[in-house]
Amino acid sequence: MAIIMWGLLLGYGLISLDMWFKGRKFEVPFLALGASLLFALPNIRNAAPLAPPIGTQLDMAGLFVGLIAIGGCLIVNMFRVVYEIAPPKPPAVEHPKPAGFPPQDVFIGNKRY
Repeated sequence: MAIIMWGLLLGYGLISLDMWFKGRKFEVPFLALGASLLFALPNIRNAAPLAPPIGTQLDMAGLFVGLIAIGGCLIVNMFRVVYEIAPPKPPAVEHPKPAGFPPQDVFIGNKRY
């Protein structure tokens, strides 16, 4: 069971490193994979047949180290996704068009110009 957990951990970690160093774009489903692994590993461990009881030190140490490693990868990936999001472009400013001719009748106060 520990081999499966560590295999999933190494797979996610190596793909994260590959995407990081090759400059590939992170997608939301990849972040969802990390979050789902974070919550699925304890359940995978508990559902395994012939798993030692909870509290076995070596088994729990492997599980907690794996959870910490996946959580670290997930946090780094989340910061990378936030960093990659481009700020929105400012709206195009429409410059007023100059009027062709001034108005013929201009009133300022009681005077007509």
